[in-house]
Amino acid sequence: MTIKKVNQGFLLRLHKGQSIMQELQQYASQEGWTCCKLTGIGAVCHIELGVYKSESKSYTKKHFSDIAELLSLQGNMAWV
Repeated sequence: MTIKKVNQGFLLRLHKGQSIMQELQQYASQEGWTCCKLTGIGAVCHIELGVYKSESKSYTKKHFSDIAELLSLQGNMAWV
């Protein structure tokens, strides 16, 4: 992962084969963050998408192994 500090935060570039969640969690932990807001774009492969079913209080997940374009990644991360 390549990291660059900018005025409004950080730019992180993940390299092929790196896990988005693992890399973000590791970096946030190293920096001592308890929460963060994130946005992103790019290409992904070997992804898992989930839909939350409120009735069963569980996720229905589907795996995709093709390369796909990530048009928008928006979210928040927090640790308690």
